[in-house]
Amino acid sequence: MQHRPLVSEKTETALRETFRTLQSDRPVRVPSERELAERMAVSRVSIRKALAVLVAEGLLEQRQGMGTYVLPRPAIRELHLLRSPEIKHEDPFYLQLLSAIATRAASAGIRLTLLDVERLREPTVDTGSREEPLVLLGPVPEDLTGLLAARYGRVVSVHGGHHVAGETEVRFDDRHIGREAAHLLLARGHNRLALLSGPTRYDSARERREGFLEAAERMHRTVRIVEEKMNWGGGIRAAESMLAERAQTELPDAVFAANDWMALGFIQRMRADGVRVPEDIAVIGCDNLPLSAEFDPPLATFAFDMERLVAEIADCVFGRESAGGGRRILLPATFVPRASLEAVPPDRPRPPASRPARNR
Repeated sequence: MQHRPLVSEKTETALRETFRTLQSDRPVRVPSERELAERMAVSRVSIRKALAVLVAEGLLEQRQGMGTYVLPRPAIRELHLLRSPEIKHEDPFYLQLLSAIATRAASAGIRLTLLDVERLREPTVDTGSREEPLVLLGPVPEDLTGLLAARYGRVVSVHGGHHVAGETEVRFDDRHIGREAAHLLLARGHNRLALLSGPTRYDSARERREGFLEAAERMHRTVRIVEEKMNWGGGIRAAESMLAERAQTELPDAVFAANDWMALGFIQRMRADGVRVPEDIAVIGCDNLPLSAEFDPPLATFAFDMERLVAEIADCVFGRESAGGGRRILLPATFVPRASLEAVPPDRPRPPASRPARNR
């Protein structure tokens, strides 16, 4: 069946096209919601929803007590983006981020060009200086750092790790996430802590690990560390290694996993062996995957504000941070409490268990 756009979608599209024609070198005030509703013969609710979308995209800005403005057309017309070869194509975090960046660029009329690592290594590729800014997703290969630093005047990395000279790195505060996870578990009286850590070559895994250990050490608690791949299978293997050593080493009573996939795989394997979550082992993950809320039990985790991340990237590339680099911008994550951390009352039903496909 062919999709028929809803009134809100039609309104959003029409306003986007209209406002793009108003873009100039300075902000332009747009008519009020009432005026727009009358002109387009739609409800003010539809206008309000459409304006909210265009504000999120970066085409409009709402100023308290002053109205809504079409933002100036950016001087940059093209944005280059390079995804680290260490990031899997199906990684949900980076898929969501890439989609958000593409939407933001499209709304501003900016062309997005995806670069290929292997093509950059070819001697025939032009390595001259570029005016376009570059956004790096993940750590860049070491042999390309010099080339990229020479080629691009503005480089913004997302969880990249300051590998290109002068880059501005934007990332979520993984060290604080690790500390907060430890505090949450310790505050609930858990003493036998375990950490399901991803490989430390990944900045996010390393910093979550360091933050967790730092907080546990301050409370004089030892932590059992199991390092595995940051996927469903890694969580299963971590659980199996603990179960295999159960006769010699008591199971932990609380676990922090480097991401949700590890946590969910761990929970499934533990429950298959009769270990209850959270009654026997409390579990916290990180990433807030959609499945985490539907799992049995629902997974306590940390959520990332993707709109805030993209807004910071845009500021670094086109706005107030565009003139300088070498900075690190740390964004907060939000803890999402769910039943894997604390027992659900017996009269509250739990959703059925579900198993996803492998992440990597």
